[in-house]
Amino acid sequence: MNKYESAYFAGLMDGEGCFNINFNRKRNTYQARLTMSNTNEKLVEWCRDRVGGKIYLRKKYAVHHKDKWEWMSWGDKETLKSLLQNTLPFLVGKREQCKVLIRFQKTLTESHGGKKVGDSVKAYREQLYQQIKVLNAKGLAETE
Repeated sequence: MNKYESAYFAGLMDGEGCFNINFNRKRNTYQARLTMSNTNEKLVEWCRDRVGGKIYLRKKYAVHHKDKWEWMSWGDKETLKSLLQNTLPFLVGKREQCKVLIRFQKTLTESHGGKKVGDSVKAYREQLYQQIKVLNAKGLAETE
């Protein structure tokens, strides 16, 4: 993506997207994931066409709602690394989540060829997973 597309992508992610880390309990592994949902299919297609991933139709669950389209991308580590770094300067609301994913992506270079990662890497990934859960939490923040 050029810098204008990166800026547009950042706006979409700030408004409608999510930077996340998923944990697979069965395999005991973590994976970075980007999602963006909208009732306008063209917006999610734009993301898929530039980043890759898949689009899913989510049917409305109430009469007064519209169907929505959801784009998801897990991305290979090099593509995602580049995307996150190019998007970061333009993010406002989800800047911290993007930074967490960048740190997470750096841990992936330590596990290539199906080799297991060390306990310190696992612990660090868990820390990042918990951190992004807090950043993405819905509802009101707790006050002291």
